[in-house]
Amino acid sequence: MAAAVLCLSLVGCAGVEGTPTAATSTLSGPDPARCEEVPQAEVAQIDSSFLDGQRLIGARGVQDGAFFYIAGTVLTRDGTMDAPGAVWVVHQGSVYSISDAAASRSYMPDGRGILAANPYSEAGLLVQDCVTVGR
Repeated sequence: MAAAVLCLSLVGCAGVEGTPTAATSTLSGPDPARCEEVPQAEVAQIDSSFLDGQRLIGARGVQDGAFFYIAGTVLTRDGTMDAPGAVWVVHQGSVYSISDAAASRSYMPDGRGILAANPYSEAGLLVQDCVTVGR
């Protein structure tokens, strides 16, 4: 009797038939027309929520229906990169953390599980591309 193997990786499991070997996206890259400036008030709100004096730089946004996704690079107090591509979402005037990097570094309410927004949706991936590709 062969043992079943459970693969929980987002990027596939070596040697497990039927799993992808790398994370894939249907996006070909950031669409400059959809990469928006983030209002300074929202950046300031995120900055004030950090747990250890970090700050957000290079913030970009993507509107997707009722959600405005925000991604940026988190720097430590001394200016060292702490987390590239942390993601938050604004919904009905409130800012929520929706990526592990955002949730573990800020006091913003964790929107994972309570909102339909997530960092792996098309808009979530696009806003991260807007930041990491530098649009």
